[in-house]
Amino acid sequence: MKGVYKDEAHGGWVASYGKEYRKHFPTKEQAEKQRQNWETLFGELNNGHPKNWDGKESGNLKVVGSTGKTKNHSQILLVKNKITGKYSEVTAKDFSRGGVKGTFGYACKQTNNTTGYSGVQQAKKGIYKGKYLGVITINKHTYVTPHFDSPKEAYQAKQKILIDYLQKGTLPDPTKTKAKSGHKYITYDSRKNRAKRYSVHIRKKVGKCRKAFSTFSEALAYRNQWLTDHNLPIPD
Repeated sequence: MKGVYKDEAHGGWVASYGKEYRKHFPTKEQAEKQRQNWETLFGELNNGHPKNWDGKESGNLKVVGSTGKTKNHSQILLVKNKITGKYSEVTAKDFSRGGVKGTFGYACKQTNNTTGYSGVQQAKKGIYKGKYLGVITINKHTYVTPHFDSPKEAYQAKQKILIDYLQKGTLPDPTKTKAKSGHKYITYDSRKNRAKRYSVHIRKKVGKCRKAFSTFSEALAYRNQWLTDHNLPIPD
């Protein structure tokens, strides 16, 4: 493999990447793996020079060219947001990984996200366990999509929030929309276009609980039973 050679003087193998990186390994396989990791992070070398990213697109961003600067051994690229028209500088490492941060996010498929899409999460518990939802922050407020069966659907819903804001100036209700149900310790999600979900949240010296339900009757029964089990009075 290019960039991997045997160290005749000291034994073992060496992985190199341009003039910046050189590392010694006891086996050829380890050296080759390191070289592949560098190429994944920084791009393949072209005659000993970093990869040319000009014109490359990913998500909302398109590379205009290289700035000629580097950060942590990764070249810094000048990119244009295709939606906002704004320019910014990002490292080739972040561009390739989808790790660019910012008010309008960096919406693309990612290899460093367990769902494969930036801003998309999978519910680990509760009635939506296994479902996917998109999360995006705009002007210091966080917005959450409904739950979907696939991460791609959640990603597209998250993108729609962004595009509606940029093109129409409209935003959905923010995530902090829990409303009182009229019964102590029980709240519900009042966001539009979402199935109503009731949550029980109790925090006492004897213990605490937090659980979501699809119906109010289930939430009420759970709350009353929990209070009874902990010798606490039932309100209402």
